[in-house]
Amino acid sequence: MKALAGSPRPSRSGLAKGILLGGLLVSMGFFVLAWLAQQGRARARFDVAAIEARSRLENRLRDCEDLLRGVRGFAQASGGVSRLSFRTYLQPMDLGKRYPGLLGVAYGIPLLPAGSEAVERRLRAEHGRPDLRIHPGVGFGDDAIVLFEEPEEPNLRALGFNSSSLEAQRASLVGARDSGELRASPPMALAQAPEAGPGLVLRLAVYEATSLTATIEERRRAFIGYANAVFLLQQLAADSLSRVAADGMHLRLADLGDPERPQVFLEGGRDSPRRWWQRFGPKGLSRREELGIGGRQWELRFEAGRTFFQAGEIGLPWFVLLAGLQTTLLVAALVRSINLTGQRARQLANKMTEELHRSESRLRAIARVMPDAIMVLDAEGRYVEVLTADTTRLVAPPEVMTGRKVEEFLSPELAKSVLEIIRRAMEERQMQSLEYSLETPKGRLRFDARVAPMDVEIDGRPCVIWVARDVTERKAQEAILRQTQKLESLGVLAGGIAHDFNNLLTAIQGHLSLGRLVVEDGEDPTHHFNRMDASIQRAADLARQLLAYAGRGDFRVEPLALNALVTEMTELLGVSRSKKVELEITLSEGLPLIHGDRTQLQQVVMNLVTNASEAIGDRTGHVVMATGTCQIGAAMLKSRFSGQRLEGGNYVTLAVTDDGSGMAPEVLGRIFEPFFTTKPTGRGLGLSAMLGILKAHKAGIEIHSELGQGTCITLFFPATLADGSPLSSA
Repeated sequence: MKALAGSPRPSRSGLAKGILLGGLLVSMGFFVLAWLAQQGRARARFDVAAIEARSRLENRLRDCEDLLRGVRGFAQASGGVSRLSFRTYLQPMDLGKRYPGLLGVAYGIPLLPAGSEAVERRLRAEHGRPDLRIHPGVGFGDDAIVLFEEPEEPNLRALGFNSSSLEAQRASLVGARDSGELRASPPMALAQAPEAGPGLVLRLAVYEATSLTATIEERRRAFIGYANAVFLLQQLAADSLSRVAADGMHLRLADLGDPERPQVFLEGGRDSPRRWWQRFGPKGLSRREELGIGGRQWELRFEAGRTFFQAGEIGLPWFVLLAGLQTTLLVAALVRSINLTGQRARQLANKMTEELHRSESRLRAIARVMPDAIMVLDAEGRYVEVLTADTTRLVAPPEVMTGRKVEEFLSPELAKSVLEIIRRAMEERQMQSLEYSLETPKGRLRFDARVAPMDVEIDGRPCVIWVARDVTERKAQEAILRQTQKLESLGVLAGGIAHDFNNLLTAIQGHLSLGRLVVEDGEDPTHHFNRMDASIQRAADLARQLLAYAGRGDFRVEPLALNALVTEMTELLGVSRSKKVELEITLSEGLPLIHGDRTQLQQVVMNLVTNASEAIGDRTGHVVMATGTCQIGAAMLKSRFSGQRLEGGNYVTLAVTDDGSGMAPEVLGRIFEPFFTTKPTGRGLGLSAMLGILKAHKAGIEIHSELGQGTCITLFFPATLADGSPLSSA
């Protein structure tokens, strides 16, 4: 890095080299410590897995020993074992499930003094099979014959078997008889399952007395039988093998009958999937355990290769080394360049400060020429900053408002609304709007505010930006325009009503003339008088509705039945539309009440029908006006009524659908703008006046229109009870 112009070139010092050398030594030291710690962690995992596998195998063997001790206790307690009693004792134990790898449990007796013929007779009598005999013969020394075995069906070949015919089995039989303790055969092939791998036979002697005699000679004289348990070692050790396989280890079992030449009889386990990073780890781990069972010693050798080590156990030391080296390099580079970096940082800070001052100056200049008041408020409603070109439109000077809360300047109701808008803007992260009135040095003004959450916090506090526009003059113009629109609609009504009044007056005059003739003829004119009275009542009703619509009636908010209001306007709606337009009214039964001003809502209905009729023009058309109900939830508010201040709940709907010309998208986007109109003689009030009425009634509007396909306008009025409270959802 070149030195700045005019500044001296920095000289190299020994500090950077010292940092490099010291960092290297420290990094290597931490690498060794992390390596040893992770090796210890892996060794602990390995030892835990090995000890658990050994414990599982040992527990299986102890369960088998307990089984044989139970058989011996049964035989000694019963005084004599029969095929039926032996089966009755063992069948409830569910041997296949409780003792994995168990092929059968047998009971046998010594050949002497009964002799082979007596044993064969008993064997045949117990099983009811004359073909049973002692096999492979007698005369092996210490002959002992298997009488019973459970389960019997898969072990028929064992019945009559001379357990002394094989040297390995004879040794375990004699050892069990002379010691009174459990004795195990070496691993060997089993006659019941010669292809299933090595098996194991456990034996326990049965004596006449329940207590063990003191000498070998006494035990031999008291010896009356023995209990066998035959196992497949692969299944017996399945728990241990599956445990080491799950941990990515190997297990090898060897019999230590000859310590110089251990006999390996079972191997199992597997390596974990190999990963590239494991080549950087240790070669492997091993552990040796010994297990004694039935007078024999087994060696359990556990091994694990490179794949046993986890990513953290291999990667962490290297990560520590690399992180240490990288940190050392960074610190050395930092020390060398800190002077230049500090100088450039100060230059950059000065430049940024100047740019910030310029940006702030531009923003304040923009705020001074804008007609709106711009304010920043925090979540508690505290004024953080106030900018405006005309301070007379504020409740107080900006320097007084800054740092104080809205409750100190606004009415309780307005302050509550302001805090609610701020909360909603921060939670929904969307722009909100609010219309409100405020007492200012200029008098009472009406404002339309837009509130948006800020992406950054100010002094650690989330804030919103509040832009308020003075709409007092616009609201006054809208009120004038609404009255103008009403007068225009009254002009439309006047033509239709004049025609209806002319018809009514003609009918009255006709019945009056007929009544005179009837009187001259001396007849009763009551019928004609009644018809005249009916026509007069119709004219009076029509006049009352016209006065109410013109605003000459009383204005008041009250509970209203929307169906009744539409029905009352049937005649007015009939005269306000083209005779070529057919009006169909569909009213849903059982609608809840709504709360509103009858006259204003009549104006809304009249405007909808008039606009629909004008959209059809001079051709024949169809207008459908229908009422109904709707429940609006949070998702519907967000997707269909964004920007409209509606709340979730039950609503009564009024939909007006026509098959007129429809509206293009660019027209649809401007229909609520004051003074915007597509009619040659229109004044541009239309839907903007109706929108003001709907806002006053907390109602919503939804418009669907396609050019050439017609238009559907649906109004949503909050459903209320008779006292004006909202109708709760069922």
